[in-house]
Formats: sequence, structure tokens, C-alpha cells
Amino acid sequence: MNNQFDDLDKMRKFIELNKMLNNNRYTLGFPEQAKLLSSTSDVNKFKFPLNIEKSISLSPQILKQIQFDTMLVSKTINKQLESYSKMISDLKNFSVNFDINLTQKLLAPSRVYTEFATKTINKLQSNDDLRIKIALEASLHLAGDQLSNHTDILSKIITTSKKNESSFLNNEDEQIIIPTNDLILFDVQQDELINIVQEKDYEDEASLIQDCVILKTENMAIDILKLIVLCNESMTYLGCAEIFKPTTRILEAYIYLPLLIPQDKPSFANLIDYLYWIFYEGAGKDNLRFFNNQGGVLDKDQDCDFIWCIKFLRNKWLSHDPDHGTPSEIRKSKKDLLDKLNWLGLKHIPTTDEHFRFLHRRLLEEGVNFLSQLIEKLQQTAIE
Repeated sequence: MNNQFDDLDKMRKFIELNKMLNNNRYTLGFPEQAKLLSSTSDVNKFKFPLNIEKSISLSPQILKQIQFDTMLVSKTINKQLESYSKMISDLKNFSVNFDINLTQKLLAPSRVYTEFATKTINKLQSNDDLRIKIALEASLHLAGDQLSNHTDILSKIITTSKKNESSFLNNEDEQIIIPTNDLILFDVQQDELINIVQEKDYEDEASLIQDCVILKTENMAIDILKLIVLCNESMTYLGCAEIFKPTTRILEAYIYLPLLIPQDKPSFANLIDYLYWIFYEGAGKDNLRFFNNQGGVLDKDQDCDFIWCIKFLRNKWLSHDPDHGTPSEIRKSKKDLLDKLNWLGLKHIPTTDEHFRFLHRRLLEEGVNFLSQLIEKLQQTAIE
């Protein structure tokens, strides 16, 4: 029993650490943050807590499965603590102007996962429907794998940047806003899996997960991060500078992009901001480094429809009132907006979460296609 209370205390400590480091009103200098993060070393061996009162009524077989699930959650959280400690240390070594706000942002995915896992374990202990239990377990296992993959690629981006002597500058006046309400991948995924199992019987977890549409969306977001790393490595191989510079704001986009699921216009605007930061600002803005006249390999008129699409959506719609201007300017803005939406496959202004999620999938798909084309042309250049 004492061990159970110890585990609960350690779990609360980890959750409170995440909340404090993500609190918009609370800012610590890096030495204090590093000290606080290192003080969680006693969490490294904790076990994710079970609700004993709820667990008593469970069958031995179900209880054993839940205990196994809690062990996996504990292992995932422990791995994240180690990875984030290393990433923060690497970031600190970049520059004396290290952006201390990055520590709060880097911990956002682990906070989202920890809270999701807590809710899901509680649901597993209180739900009697076997099909829903299967979906809950699948969502828990899937979320752990996704968080680990996301952390691995973030670590690689930071390590690669370190080798190339990039720097993340400190934005002292920046307002820290963690878009927690938009980082709902795990919850949306779980809801979809529950709906799926209620319509069809599944023999195993793998076949259930394969039918999850939102998983394909997350995979494309991760693919974008992986392709950006590959693209920068290709440029380094050619003896050129990186195309996508990892600034503080772009790293923020890397942190949030895989977890964000747009559900309305404001959350969709956040998505467009992240894509704009990565593909436009990160690549040189007014002097885009993937253009063939800037040392790149792409034609700005034939190969960059995706770039012009996200730039227009951000600057002419989401950050600008299309009804502002002369009557002819307003008509042109509305026509151009419909043209961009039609290019993505939507023939009208989005109004529902289904519309925004469709656009989300299409934009990520076009982002993957754009980067794949860029890498293919870079490889052809290397061969020639």
C-alpha cells in the first residue's frame, strides 16, 4: 500500500511539473528549469498508479491487462523525461541567447500524453464493454508509440541543427501560448477507434488501428518532419546551406504540428501558421532557398502551388479580412480564396470540423508531396 501512495505522489509530481512549465503566467530561467527537471529523477522508476477501489471489482484477466498497460505508460513517460532532458541540454549549448521558453514548449507533448493516459486508464478501470476496452487499449498503445516517434524526430532535428551550428534565439518579449485545446490528436483518435469497434468486430488491435483515418493524418505530419531532415541533409551533402533553418518559432511548429487537429477556424489558423513558419519563413521568406534562382532546384511557377496556397490562406484570409477593400478587390479576394480551397478539394468556405479536418489532411498530403519532389530533384542534382 505504501508503494502505491509513493507512486501516486510521484505521478502527481510529474503532472504538476508539466503544468507549471507550461503555465503561461510562470517563467523560470534556464538554470532553475534545468534544476527542477533534474529533480524529477526519482520519478524514473515510478509505476503509473491504478485506482485500487475500481480495480478490486475487475476480473483477474482484465486487471492483468490494465497493469500491463500502466507499465507501458510508465516506460513511455520515463523515456520522455530522459529525451527532454537531453534536448534541453543540447538547446542550452546552442547559444548564450538560448530561448528559455522552449523548455515549456518542449514539454507540451508529454503533458498532453500524461493527461490522456491518466484519463484512459481510469476509463479502462470503469468500463465494462469489452469492445470499448479494446479501443481504449489500442488508443493508449498508439499514443505512446506516436509520442516516442515524435520525440525521436525532434531530437534528430535538434542534433542535426547542433552539428550545423544553427541557433535558437531568445525571444524575451514573446507571449508563451501553448495551444492545448488544439492538441487533441490522442482524444480524437480514441473517439474514432471507439466508433469503429462499435460498427465492426476486430480480431486484433493491429487491424483496428489500420482503419483509423486520423492516424494517417498524424503519419503525414511526422513524414513532413522526417522529410525536412532528409532535405537539409541532402543540401549538406551538396555542400550547400540548409533550406529549412530551425529557428525558435519553427521548432515550436515541429512540436505542435503532429498533435494538432483543427476543429474550427481559429485552430485551422494555428495549423496554417505552423505550415507557413516551416515552409515559407523557415526557407528564407522573400528569398526562398528551394527556388532555382536561390541555389535550389524548384521552379517557383511550376513546382510551388502548395507554398502559394498556405501563404494566401494565411495572409489573405486567416490574418486578413477578405471583405476589406474596394468592391473589385473584395470580389477578387473571395474568388482567389475559393480557387485555393478548390485546389485542395473543397468547393466552398469551411464551416464544420469535418471541413477543417479535410483541409488539414489535404494540406499535409500536399506538404509531403512538395518535400518528396524537392528531395527527388536534389538527389538528381547530386547524381549529375
